Amino acid sequence: MHHEIITLLTLLMIATSVAMLVRYINLPYTVMLVLGGLLLGVLHYLPEVQMSPEVVMTIFLPILLFEAAINIEYSHLKADLKPILTFAIPGVLISLAVTGACMHYLGNFPWPIALLFGSLIVATDPVSVLAIFKKLGVPPRLTALVEGESLFNDGTAVVAFQIVLAMVVTGSFSVMASIQQFIVVCFGGLAVGLVLSYAAIVLLERFDDHLLELMVTTVLAYSAYLVAEHFHVSGVIAVVSAGIMLGNLGWEKAMTPTTRVTISTFWEFAAFLINSLIFLLIGLQIHLNDLRAFLPLIGVGVLALFAGRMSSVYPLAFVLNAFNAKLPIRWAHILVWGNLKGALSMALVMSLPENVPYRRELLVTIFGVVLFSLLIPGVTMGRFLSFLGVGKKDEQVELFEAKRGELLGLRAGLTELEGMYVQGRVSAALYAQKQSAYTAQIEATETELETMVAAHQQLENLQDRSIQRHLLMAQKSAYREAFRSGLLSEGTAHELISNVNNELEAMEQQLEGHGA
Repeated sequence: MHHEIITLLTLLMIATSVAMLVRYINLPYTVMLVLGGLLLGVLHYLPEVQMSPEVVMTIFLPILLFEAAINIEYSHLKADLKPILTFAIPGVLISLAVTGACMHYLGNFPWPIALLFGSLIVATDPVSVLAIFKKLGVPPRLTALVEGESLFNDGTAVVAFQIVLAMVVTGSFSVMASIQQFIVVCFGGLAVGLVLSYAAIVLLERFDDHLLELMVTTVLAYSAYLVAEHFHVSGVIAVVSAGIMLGNLGWEKAMTPTTRVTISTFWEFAAFLINSLIFLLIGLQIHLNDLRAFLPLIGVGVLALFAGRMSSVYPLAFVLNAFNAKLPIRWAHILVWGNLKGALSMALVMSLPENVPYRRELLVTIFGVVLFSLLIPGVTMGRFLSFLGVGKKDEQVELFEAKRGELLGLRAGLTELEGMYVQGRVSAALYAQKQSAYTAQIEATETELETMVAAHQQLENLQDRSIQRHLLMAQKSAYREAFRSGLLSEGTAHELISNVNNELEAMEQQLEGHGA
């Protein structure tokens, strides 16, 4: 036991060191973790750590899924629910089939193993892509599409993985039985997640203790998975649906701002920790000799990955646009190139039982394909977006935002100076001198902003939208607090919040119509 604790602490220290190092190196954090794990394996600094399938699926998976789900806004999902579900369900199944066919005909895998590979690699993990989106100011609708599709295709991929794995282990397969099982486990998992999350929300409404509420969310994440698995339905779908419901209805009905910050921070840290451990552990299990030996198979896996993604995204985007989905072709290119793989694929391949045929080949090939997706599409995504002209901010808008930020800082400094003077920490003469300097800078900055707004109409519209969004968010907070204090009934509060959400959604759609 002592040895395992030392190993765990060592891994955490390595993950912390890597997190600090990536601030100075232009590589994704997950890539550095994998390379760190590989280096540790070469140096034999730590023993090879074997994780049981039960630990990976039961401990790691709910954390990764729940953290992603609670941060999804339903108002964003609702606007593009049809494209999201289209890419996440039939799209995933098409990708799985095409990827499997490539691995069978080009990689010489038997059909069951080829389909197992497809189910392992089909789930997307666009964490680094979304970070680039935020940095470059990509249209919110595209961000919501990528994030929502990733979350739901995780559920589809894991259900498909479990069905294909059962086929590999038992050696029997029936198309109709598999379709029936897929439908039952998906809807069964959805029902479990919604029922348990509703019960948790009712419970959370009865007290106001952020630590206790945090405990309830932890219990919800794991109980949703375990209860669903007990009834032989999808634990993954249960966790995802529970997280979405808690992160939307629970956020509005049962949680104060303090609680929301606490819960978001905790789950963000938990997912960061699990991601770090998974990438380090998988790196420890792979040897460079294996990578060299399986390099041709990894190359086939990369080709299969893109073939599967392209065969689903482009035809489905064409069909969706025929029904007025308004998905620009540039967005389809981004969905294909941003098809990054990560912790979920790693966790699934680590969960394979030791007696599964081709387990070593699958482990090394999945690792190689994931590493490629993070190194090539992941690193070049910013340039790719610039090439497509997506998310490129207007120079005047960037200058306006910088100048507005400068004004905020100056006003904050002046407020702080006034507080110091009232507290007696600054003499009257020095206060007058500093106040005069700050006031002059503020007036000059305000004049510059007014000149910029007068010369560029889009800046006035931008400022107006920013103010309107801030006021609407303030209204939502007021309605929530009024409900919690008993001034508004649940139905009235829900209706008022829903009206604000509709206004926010209309604003975002108007903005995306100009920026897409």
